[in-house]
Amino acid sequence: MALTSAVKLPLFFLITAPDYGFFKLLNVAIPALSALAGLRFLTGGMRVLNDNGRLPWCRRATC
Repeated sequence: MALTSAVKLPLFFLITAPDYGFFKLLNVAIPALSALAGLRFLTGGMRVLNDNGRLPWCRRATC
């Protein structure tokens, strides 16, 4: 979702920026930041599930 909402920013810089290297860097940075945000939410959610004992493959208290 974050990746699709960030489409307007590279389009703006494609039109206005004369340097193609900056545009390539922008096209790598936006998906990387979106991936990091997604992984942070995923690990946070898994941590909550693990702390509450709601993981189906983890029935012991030591998981």
